[in-house]
Amino acid sequence: MARKVGQIIARGDRRWLIRVYLGRDHETNKRNYHNRTIHGSMREAQAYLTRKLRERDLGRDLEGAKITLNEYLDRWIQTAVRPRVREKTCQDYEGMLRRYVRPNLGETVLAAMRPLDLQMAYQQMLERGCPPEVSATRTLFYDLPCGRPSSGVCCLRTLLMA
Repeated sequence: MARKVGQIIARGDRRWLIRVYLGRDHETNKRNYHNRTIHGSMREAQAYLTRKLRERDLGRDLEGAKITLNEYLDRWIQTAVRPRVREKTCQDYEGMLRRYVRPNLGETVLAAMRPLDLQMAYQQMLERGCPPEVSATRTLFYDLPCGRPSSGVCCLRTLLMA
């Protein structure tokens, strides 16, 4: 029998505690849960649990991504870029990010990033007179997974095309 990953616990009249198992903490080895109290009917609680289990299965961050674009790019370079490209390509990516992306967008919280933020960064590059870098940066962002909790499995190209 499969382990329960989500549960609904009655907490009083029309109050329900929703718990979703998120796995174990790597350092402390303690179990992590997403807990939320829902006020309403059992059906509303079940709908919330189903929605959160789906988000969990899709790999979305249930607690909300509070990481900045800088932190996300560091992780992306280490886990997705380094293992699959040559060292020179990786250095080019890091240089492009350091010169053109991180100064303008690096401190932006990833979940709060909007298409207009990217468009403004591109406009600033064009005003500085570097059209080739705009093209190269767009290419870099084209396949960069976005990691936004509300977007599921997508890439930053969805932000560029909006």
